[in-house]
Amino acid sequence: MENKTVFLSTGNPIVDEMSTISISGNVIPEIWYKTLVNEKNRTNPLAILILADIVYWYRPTEKRDEVTNKVYYIKRFADDDFLQRSYDQLSQKFCISKNQARDAILFLEDKGVIKRHFRTVQTLNGPLPNVMYIELIPAVLKKLTFPDNDEGGIQKKIDTPLDNYSDPSAKKETPPNKKVDTNTEITPENTPENTTGTTTTIVVALQSVFKGLNLADKDLIAIAQASHNDVAKCKKARQILDQQSKPIRNITGWLIKAITEDYNSPSKSPAHPKSTFNNFEQRDYDFDELARLLVCN
Repeated sequence: MENKTVFLSTGNPIVDEMSTISISGNVIPEIWYKTLVNEKNRTNPLAILILADIVYWYRPTEKRDEVTNKVYYIKRFADDDFLQRSYDQLSQKFCISKNQARDAILFLEDKGVIKRHFRTVQTLNGPLPNVMYIELIPAVLKKLTFPDNDEGGIQKKIDTPLDNYSDPSAKKETPPNKKVDTNTEITPENTPENTTGTTTTIVVALQSVFKGLNLADKDLIAIAQASHNDVAKCKKARQILDQQSKPIRNITGWLIKAITEDYNSPSKSPAHPKSTFNNFEQRDYDFDELARLLVCN
């Protein structure tokens, strides 16, 4: 049998070195730069980045059974039907403002490739309204990725009829105003290191508690974890923080320490002691006798 030689080198040292680096994550098809354009035929790069991230989470993960050799697929996110996201999460991930994240999501929804769902979610601390979930529409994604030719060129506008689409959860959704922020559900899976968008405990519940402190979501997550999602402990820490007279540089660290070490409100200054000038036993005098003695003298 003839031996076959496998050449692992491409002849280019950089390309050869790149073969040793495994890169995974978001994938951006080149055609999106021509199909995801606005009314002025300008590419929307933020929408492209966010869509690539959404598509990543909806791409299945392949699993193989070593015994049966069967191949099966699982989804990456833990929510039952749709991927949970908030404008806060997107703005932090891509280092953009909330308004930019919202505009990009609305752009993608106008294209028909995604659809937002707003739900009221029951949590340990009560109901949380306007939690945003994003549904990916694969049929529209195919049109954007493999567009039909239109007079020899790329279609500038892709019509996506969503009117006939049946929403399985429309009855339990309440769309908010476009200018209203969406709420974010937070769990250990939804930390900055592993953002899946799934939920049990709500960090947004702490936004009102720590209003005015300009704490980021990651700070609220850390505080929530330190308190074991006990809003009462967080409120107590905020009250004690407001009573501090000296400025605090690391507010997040101080709050976590106040919660874990169970700080108490600073005691009131002790009242000033009364003067001890008259603090002695008074003598009894017979003033009539003293007056008689003075007259006699």
